[in-house]
Amino acid sequence: GVQSETPLAFLHKMMTSTSLTESKPLKFAYSRLSSLLRTLEVTNLDEFYALTDVADFVTLLSTYSEGIARFAIIMEPNGSSIPGASDPVIQLACLDSSLAIAPLFKRFGSVVITSGTLSPIHLYPKLLQFEPRVSESFHMSTFRPCILPLVITKGSDQKEVSTRFNDRGDMGVMRNYGAILVDIC
Repeated sequence: GVQSETPLAFLHKMMTSTSLTESKPLKFAYSRLSSLLRTLEVTNLDEFYALTDVADFVTLLSTYSEGIARFAIIMEPNGSSIPGASDPVIQLACLDSSLAIAPLFKRFGSVVITSGTLSPIHLYPKLLQFEPRVSESFHMSTFRPCILPLVITKGSDQKEVSTRFNDRGDMGVMRNYGAILVDIC
């Protein structure tokens, strides 16, 4: 049947069944493999897809093996949907959604999270480990016109549309905002 393990338990089994003496070098498997492939000037990276998947897998395993389990390894010995065929499957399931969104919070000063299914709304800042500046919940119904958010990054002239303070006086930005308003109305 299907089995589940923590990264630490999986690494321990892997280390006892191989000649590995420590897991720290595994943290660099993906970056070292990428560096090797670039150094060797490998052009057909598709041939190494399976190897890069394994390197990525062990890098994530060793990076997040300490402390609270943020990943789970799910092993399915008979993952095939074809009766009688053996196609084992091993998956790395992320249990901590804050790992996925943290790079966005670091890269962008403002992040807007919208969803029709995030409920209860007060739970998500705790799960994603952030402090919201504004949090709004709208009662939605399919029997009335709903709010339709629109994200626009460029105007019709392909010039960037921005709300940055320094760009507010730019005539091109103002013209694009005006054209957008006219087109929407």
